[in-house]
Amino acid sequence: MGSTRVSTLENLVKPIADPAAGPFVRTSINGYFLDFSNLSTDIKFEVLAIISKYTPPGAPGESFEDREFTTTAPGPQQDPSGTGNHNVIYDIAGGTQFGQNAVGEFRYLGETPCVKIYQSDTFKLCRGGTAQLAVLPFLGPGPNLLQDQQYEVRGYLSLGIVSTGSFTSRIRMLLQPQQRGTFLPVNGTTDPAEVSQLFSSMASAAGQSEVQIPTANAAPTAAVSSWLLANGITVGQVQAFIDQLNLVI
Repeated sequence: MGSTRVSTLENLVKPIADPAAGPFVRTSINGYFLDFSNLSTDIKFEVLAIISKYTPPGAPGESFEDREFTTTAPGPQQDPSGTGNHNVIYDIAGGTQFGQNAVGEFRYLGETPCVKIYQSDTFKLCRGGTAQLAVLPFLGPGPNLLQDQQYEVRGYLSLGIVSTGSFTSRIRMLLQPQQRGTFLPVNGTTDPAEVSQLFSSMASAAGQSEVQIPTANAAPTAAVSSWLLANGITVGQVQAFIDQLNLVI
C-alpha cells in the first residue's frame, strides 16, 4: 500500500519570549492535530513521523529528550524517567462503542545521520467516517516538560494505507492539519483569565484538503533495504511507507 505526506509537525513546551521581557513571557504548550475523513472504502492506516535528530551539545542543559520523541519501550529512545515524552491519541466521536479510541505513543524504528523515524499503531476508519489524530507533549509525571520548559520537537507526518475493505487503486481522503496552543503565565498561576489558547490551520503537503493515496506497493531502494535489515525491520512492517523511506534514506 502507499502513503501521502500530510504536513509539518511541532510539539512545544517553552517560553515564547526571553525571560528578560518580564510580564510578557508566557509558557507555550503546542500540540498537533489532524482531522481527516475517509471518502473511499473501509481502511486500516498508520502514521509515520520523521523528526529532526538532536546533535549535541545543543543549548545549555538540553538533551535528546528535549528535541526528539522518547518512548517507554526499551532501546535508544527510552526516556530516563521511564515515561515517553509524547502521546499519540486517535479518536472517532462516539466513544469505544461506536468508534475507536486509543492513547499511546510512537514506536522508534531507526535513524539516519539527519533524522529519526517513528511509526504509530494501526488504526481503522470506516467508509465516510471522520476521525482525529493528536500528537501532544506528555505533561504527566516523568519527563517534567513543564518544569524544564525546553521541549521542542519538529518534523513531519505521513499517512499510510495498510489495508482496504475492497480493491481500489486510490484512497480519497480529506485532511485538515492544525496546531493548537495553550499559553500559561510563567509564574504558574491557574487563573483562567491569565490563560489563552490558539488554533491555527496548517497547509497540507498536497496544497489542498482532498488527497488521493495510491494503494500500489512501492519497492524499496537498496539503501532502504540495507537500513531495514540493520534495524531488524521487515518490508511488511513498513510497506505503506516504503515510498516515503525511499526519499530520506
